Amino acid sequence: MPCVYKPIVSYVLFLVLVLFTAQSFSDETFDKLIASGKYKEALDYADEKISPSDRDVMVWIKMGQANEALGMTEKALACFLVSWRMNPNDYNALLGAAKVYNKLGQPDNAINMAKKALDLNFTAEASWEYARACIALDRSAEAKKALEKVMQSDSGNAIANRELGNIYYNEKSWVQAIPLLKKIYKSNPDGDLAYKIGKCYVEAGVADSALVYLKIAQQKGTSSDVSIALARAYYGQKNYKSAAVEYDKVAGSEMTAQDFYKFGVSLEKNGENAAALNQFKSAVTRFGSSKDNDALMAREKVGRARLTDRNFSSAIDDFQFIVDADPKGAVVPEIYFLLAETYQGLDNKNKAITSLEKAISLNSRNIEAYARLADLYQKNGMPDKAKQTYETMMNLSPNDPNVYLILGQYNIKSGKFDEALGLLEKSNSLRKSASASEGIAVAAYNLKKNDKARDAAKTAISLDAGSWDARVILAGILMKDKNYQAAQEHLEKIVQKESYDLNYLEQLATCYDQNGNEEKLVETDKKIASLNRKNVDSRLRLARYADKKNDVETALAYYGELSELTPKNPEVYRRLYELSLKKKNTGDVIVYMKKYLELTPNDAEAHRDLGDVLYEQKNFDGALESYRTALKVNPGIKGFHKRYAEIVIAKGQQDEVITTLTGVIKAGEADLGTYTTLGMIFQKKKIFGKAIEMYQKALQMDPANVDAISALASCQAANGDLNAAVISYEQAVMMNSGATEELKELGELYLKLEREEEGLKILKKYLNKKPDDPKAALLVGQNAFEKKQYTDAEKYLALALEGASADQKMMYAEAAFNSGKFKESASTLEELKVDKKIKGLAQRKIFKMLAESYEKQGQDDLAVNAYGSYLSIAGVRDEDAAYKKAFLQEKSNPAAAIKIYEQNIKEYPSDYRNFLRLGLIYSEKKETLQKAVPMLTRVTDLAASVPAVWLELARVYGKMGKDQEELDAYRKYSETDPQNLEANTRIGILLMRKGLVNEALVYLEISNTHQPNDPVVMAMLAKGYIKTNRSSEAIELLNKAKEAKKDDPDIRYQLFELYQKLGQKDKAQEEIKALVALSREPRYLLLYAEALVLQEKYKDAENTIEDILATDAENIDALLLKARMLNAKKKYDEAIEIYKEIAFINPEHPQALYMRAETHLLQSKPQWAETFYKRTLRADPKFALAELGLAKIAKLRKDNVGYREHLEAARKLEPDNEEILEELNKAGK
Repeated sequence: MPCVYKPIVSYVLFLVLVLFTAQSFSDETFDKLIASGKYKEALDYADEKISPSDRDVMVWIKMGQANEALGMTEKALACFLVSWRMNPNDYNALLGAAKVYNKLGQPDNAINMAKKALDLNFTAEASWEYARACIALDRSAEAKKALEKVMQSDSGNAIANRELGNIYYNEKSWVQAIPLLKKIYKSNPDGDLAYKIGKCYVEAGVADSALVYLKIAQQKGTSSDVSIALARAYYGQKNYKSAAVEYDKVAGSEMTAQDFYKFGVSLEKNGENAAALNQFKSAVTRFGSSKDNDALMAREKVGRARLTDRNFSSAIDDFQFIVDADPKGAVVPEIYFLLAETYQGLDNKNKAITSLEKAISLNSRNIEAYARLADLYQKNGMPDKAKQTYETMMNLSPNDPNVYLILGQYNIKSGKFDEALGLLEKSNSLRKSASASEGIAVAAYNLKKNDKARDAAKTAISLDAGSWDARVILAGILMKDKNYQAAQEHLEKIVQKESYDLNYLEQLATCYDQNGNEEKLVETDKKIASLNRKNVDSRLRLARYADKKNDVETALAYYGELSELTPKNPEVYRRLYELSLKKKNTGDVIVYMKKYLELTPNDAEAHRDLGDVLYEQKNFDGALESYRTALKVNPGIKGFHKRYAEIVIAKGQQDEVITTLTGVIKAGEADLGTYTTLGMIFQKKKIFGKAIEMYQKALQMDPANVDAISALASCQAANGDLNAAVISYEQAVMMNSGATEELKELGELYLKLEREEEGLKILKKYLNKKPDDPKAALLVGQNAFEKKQYTDAEKYLALALEGASADQKMMYAEAAFNSGKFKESASTLEELKVDKKIKGLAQRKIFKMLAESYEKQGQDDLAVNAYGSYLSIAGVRDEDAAYKKAFLQEKSNPAAAIKIYEQNIKEYPSDYRNFLRLGLIYSEKKETLQKAVPMLTRVTDLAASVPAVWLELARVYGKMGKDQEELDAYRKYSETDPQNLEANTRIGILLMRKGLVNEALVYLEISNTHQPNDPVVMAMLAKGYIKTNRSSEAIELLNKAKEAKKDDPDIRYQLFELYQKLGQKDKAQEEIKALVALSREPRYLLLYAEALVLQEKYKDAENTIEDILATDAENIDALLLKARMLNAKKKYDEAIEIYKEIAFINPEHPQALYMRAETHLLQSKPQWAETFYKRTLRADPKFALAELGLAKIAKLRKDNVGYREHLEAARKLEPDNEEILEELNKAGK
């Protein structure tokens, strides 16, 4: 027995015991657990509540599904097998067993179960299991039918797609495999799959699509050899060049006879005849005795080659094989001509004649055969026979132009162009035809009669646009005549047919180039470049085109190829270095520049540009050498003197430059660079007067030169002319938004000139651009601090903190504190507090500010420690600090807080806060309550002289939730400040809570007068208006409150309730809709759903209820409303299901039980209704309407006594209920 059965056996044996006692059974709780996916709970419930004898087929099936879902595969199988044994024709049992067998890797068993399931119900699900088993058993044909069924109903099944696609692929059903494999490829685009799709397309003859996928496979990598498939695809596309390249990569052992033949054709088309012949020979060997068309044509190619090489004995074997296989010449029409030529070469005249006679016997009107036969008779000294044959040929149709046409074409083949021309002209004179005209063009072209050839070719094309030879000849003549416009038209048509012929493509590219058709030229050049790796002209044009379009990457690629093809072309290297410069590929730039200069050593600008690049690379020696070479080649060259000067200055060779440039000035050849370079040198030598003179001359030539203006300003400042320097710097910063150092210099100049405000303003701009200048930052920060501009002070002093003195850090800490940056102030103060050099008042200030910084951040523990350290400093006495030290640790360490408060009331007896907090702490515990009284009494004593104490007390009571004490305290405070907004508002709210509406309104009206748009006050006032029946005023106020606080759901809820109460349903609906948009609380959503039901907008109501249940699946009110709507639609069964769901949540919910009873009554199921009316009364004995329901059922049964008993019971429970009163009226009571 296989090991997989061992854990199953005992379970199955036990289950079989119940087979004959099983009865139909359904358990609502079990079904619900299964339906909700609670499989473990369902199985536990079944074990406990459903005995094996009570389990029917469906229970076992559901238990099997549950076990399967929980991964208990063997138990799942046992359950399915028991259900199957109970009912061998149960589809679900068979399907379940099939699934599990497949999971267990037992396809033999799976296939049997799946087959039985399919016999009962041919479904996609069963088909899938059957297919899985077939695949595992390698039974593809059977799997295919099943998978096709799966795909009909579940086309998205990824595994089915893959398996069926592979089956079609292996069967070579290429067209059927393609869509399935493509669907899988979308989700899993790997190389092997791309190869399969490509191969399918190759075999289906769709070469373009094949190439797309095969190239992807090549890029991604695949276990298959892509080259052979690519070769076949290119061949199908007639791209013989690429086909040959790919075939060349394939090992001979991988190629078929057809592949060798196609390889040969591809090579032949590319003009590689010798290589082609080798492939044709291999094809013949592989074809063997095959008589397929390709086999015969391969032999023809080999035979013709042997005939040309005069290897007649071998050629005769090839041609005889073809004749034997195709005696009527259907595949190789010229076979008897070839046979005749071969026999003639073997000097076997009789057989040669016989061959031609055979050709004539097959077609008695084969003019070429007669012509050949006559020629043969003539050559062999048989003039009478020759004459007779010619006469026979001419007698066939003496005035038939076709006779002359065929004879002419035969003479062209034989190279007898003079005779051919006469015959073809005769044919044309009898009847003008495209073929004759084309023949005339060919003959005339070979006789160098171009005018005649041109005219004949034009005639041929006009008669038949497909006249290929005529079009080729005409295009060739037009190209020789340089008539590119006319030639283009013909070459485009030629290339359409022979799209990979380089000769035609290159001619067409010449036309496009000469005719200025740039876009078409680019596409043609791309094709030429891909087919011919050594073509220069197309690559050069493509490089220039990319250059023109600023496509640097493409241009670089083409110029790179050209550098290998034309290594002596300086233009190529020039563009390579210029483009590399654009890309900032400095290494490449230098390589290409040096190569360019090797070819053109007298290009001064290039030497200068190389110097610039080397300068950027900090290769100053190399740069200097290039600059000197540039000057040597062209002493008047410009644009580099500044850098040249910098290098020689750094090397201490300024005199070299001064001498050179002074000569330039004297020669009248000075430019901007000459003056700026000299200015820089004089500036470095601190000869500022000369430097100023040079910069001013430079600015005369280029007034907008910002660098010269900045340098001039610097020299003016150094020369002591501060005002002139300010004017120059102002110009520099105005003209150059990126100026930084100029801003600093300008700011400092203003300060030297005692123009502080302007100087600081400029320095701030400077620091915004260059924040890492601590000296400038300190200067600006100190100034702002002195002016108490703390935000600016903190900003700039922060930039100067590194290496700052203690005084500077203290200044920063104070600025940070006063600008609300407490974290930053605390961090700096922590550094300062450990500085033992700081004593006295400064030390006190540090600790107190540190404590306050922590307090502001809410870091109470740290604040307490800091206050403690501050108070421990000798001579410090501070009642605020002492109070806060206690207050801030009330929650974290109440015992310590009490101890400090007790010390504080002794130290600071006039500070009411310590008494207040201590009293409140004492009042919280019964055992210390008595101690609280004197504390709070002391507070009230102090409050007489300090009214604000009452305000503080009121707030404290408010936080404690002591409404009466809070009210009393606010009233006390109000005696001294009757207009105080806070006091009036809180008194009003507290009175409203106590139900003293009229008195509350007085205070709230005062608050509303002082602060008319406070939404809290308006909302509370509105409540008062509602309670005093002033609904319109309440609505007005609530609308104002809503405007002031649009996102407050409580205000909108009040409005909704008020509109509902007033019967303004549309406005109520509007408010509740807006309310649920603000807040998705279930209580609001439920109100909204009820409003929608009242408006009979059931679809919207359903959606809203589903929103509630999505977040609160056990919301009984929502479920009841859902059931109510189903009843309204007379969907009673669905409503009952909802009530069952509620029972699962709360089995004793009276309203749900009652509504279920009512629904059963609507279903005309009085017995069920009676059951649930009684269950309602068990849940709530005072539920009057349940008694009314029982009365109605008694009435239906004509049980008058029962009817009156239940009706009377209902009346006693709710004597004013309208439904009950109506029924009493009907009963005559």
